[in-house]
Amino acid sequence: MAEVVQLAALAVVAALLTRLIPGKEFSILLPLAAGLVVMNLVVEFLRPVLSFAEELQALTGLESTLLEPVWKVLGITLVCRLGAQLCVGAEQKTLAEIILRGGDVLGLYAALPLLRAVVALVS
Repeated sequence: MAEVVQLAALAVVAALLTRLIPGKEFSILLPLAAGLVVMNLVVEFLRPVLSFAEELQALTGLESTLLEPVWKVLGITLVCRLGAQLCVGAEQKTLAEIILRGGDVLGLYAALPLLRAVVALVS
C-alpha cells in the first residue's frame, strides 16, 4: 500500500526536520501538523470500514442501539490515545495518564447501554 509508505515518510521527514531545525515552537508545531495530516489521510480509510459495519448490521439484524455503544467506545479510545500521545510528546506523562484513565471511565459509561442489554438477556 502506497499510503502506508506516504504516512511513514511524512512522519520520518517531520521527525528529522524537528531535530535539525532549532526552536522549541517549531519542534512542537511541526509534529502536530504532521499528525493532523496523517489523521486526515487515515480518516479517508475509515469510511469503507464504517460502510462495512452498516452492511454487517443490516445482515445480522442487530439494532443500532446495540452497536452504537461499541462505536462510541472505539471513538473514545482513539481520541484519548491520540491526546495521551500528544501529551507524552510534550513531556507531560502525568497528564497523558490522566487522559487515559479518564478515557477508561468514559468508555465504561458509553458501554452502559450495552451492559444493561446483556444483563436483561441473562435475567
